[in-house]
Amino acid sequence: MIAFYVSILSLALTTVAVPYLARWSGALGLLDQPGERKIHQDPIPRVGGIAIAAGTLVSLAVWLPFTDLVSGYLIGALIIMLFGVADDISNLDYRLKFFGQIIAALVFIYVSGIWLTRPIFEIYSVVPVWFGLPLTIFWIIGVTNAINLCDGMDGLAGGSSLLASVALGYLAFSCDDKLTALLALAIIAAVAGFLRYNTFPARVFMGDTGSQFLGFSVAVLSLILIESSNRAISPLVPLLILGLPVSDTLFVIYKRVHAGGSPFRPDRRHLHHRLLDLGLNQYEAVLVIYTLQIILVLSAWFLRYSLDIVLLGFLLMFNAVLYWGVSYWAVHETHARSALMKASLMDQVVSHFKATNLFKRTGQGTVLYGLTLMFLFVTLKVPGVPPDIGWLGLMLGISLLLGLFMRSIPLLAVERLSAFVLSISAVYLVNETGLLGNGVVYTYFGMLAFGISLWLRFGSSSFQVNSLDVLIILIVIAVPNMPFIKDTGLGAVFVQTLVLFYACELVLSQNVGERILRAGLLISLIVLAFRGIVFPL
Repeated sequence: MIAFYVSILSLALTTVAVPYLARWSGALGLLDQPGERKIHQDPIPRVGGIAIAAGTLVSLAVWLPFTDLVSGYLIGALIIMLFGVADDISNLDYRLKFFGQIIAALVFIYVSGIWLTRPIFEIYSVVPVWFGLPLTIFWIIGVTNAINLCDGMDGLAGGSSLLASVALGYLAFSCDDKLTALLALAIIAAVAGFLRYNTFPARVFMGDTGSQFLGFSVAVLSLILIESSNRAISPLVPLLILGLPVSDTLFVIYKRVHAGGSPFRPDRRHLHHRLLDLGLNQYEAVLVIYTLQIILVLSAWFLRYSLDIVLLGFLLMFNAVLYWGVSYWAVHETHARSALMKASLMDQVVSHFKATNLFKRTGQGTVLYGLTLMFLFVTLKVPGVPPDIGWLGLMLGISLLLGLFMRSIPLLAVERLSAFVLSISAVYLVNETGLLGNGVVYTYFGMLAFGISLWLRFGSSSFQVNSLDVLIILIVIAVPNMPFIKDTGLGAVFVQTLVLFYACELVLSQNVGERILRAGLLISLIVLAFRGIVFPL
């Protein structure tokens, strides 16, 4: 149950904080201006990192015990956040950035008592302190800057950090390290709450605050995993999981130094820049990078108990093939792009059905009414409602009412938060109480997913399937089939929650029947509050 509270609070704080902070971005000096190396053409608020950090840290501080490990992470991450905010406002010199990162790393090591002690290639039985401590600091700073430097396109740093956090958290969960898994879960929920604002075309950036915070976080998670969670896995597993941003950073630094320039001077040598120069658009480039990182994450899982030389050899071979492929594409780019742009027969069929609007209306009706009626049915028919869910429903119901009458409250953010929380609560109540049989549940979610597919494929709306959507689809396919998850039945719960999230996002983003959904949300929240507070389970 604590996983429910950690994820809900982290998701809620991030989702609500982003639009509030965006309103004050100009006054705070947190607007990202267009530039020579920038892809965007208009000023965009860079406040997402503050929201991500706040959602993660507050959630962990409220729900987790203040062990040395948790305290070390919280204090170190807070230091990174403060230096990141200063950098976003004042554009700090790189030496001050490194100073802040070193302080954060030292604080984490001192408070948590965790540093690298496991050798690679069995050079030592235990890495001596004089070597392990500097190596730990170097790893934390290196990963922090690798994630920071890959933040060059909409959704890229957030999606990469999400994939890394999922992998590291899952590895910790698989060896029963629930505390580390909860740390990862808070980060995952915060990034998920931010990414919808950040996928192409982005409305908000995370800034250096977000990219450095996420880099520090995944670096710390990787240290905990190999030093505390599971000392049986290879210490090179985190390097494989984070192999893409790390190798890209090393490649760029090498190229800059080889050209006689400063390794800290920005340029367009990063992988995402090279993919754009090869003719891909932002959406395509991000998908390519996501796919590459997923390959590395899956490889890390299958090779986690292999010899260190096997993991290192695989990573080197992967990068050799990658950079050869990029060079090969540069030579054959014109022919390849022209082949991809040819219209297929399927495109003509889809265009015909789009013109009729039949499938579009069918999809919209299935999603809108299926979602609203499900919320009402579950809240009314579930045998009992726990008091904590009742109080949560009361707070959200009041927030939604205030949003309807007060312009200072971002109504869409409150609606989105209410819909997400109600989705999680409904899935939890249905599976915990056995309100519906498995056949009914699978039939309902199958129909809802079918409605979503029709709406997306045949709806001539502004809602476009983006890199985040594809990432969610890949996670939905992969998670239920993972070991441990498959045995516990949590995979079905995870998929059901994501389907509801997606349906809610589709309705709210398109302003199609949003009043019907809003009324359903409000009534459902009131019923939850009444039943959970007056007649608690």
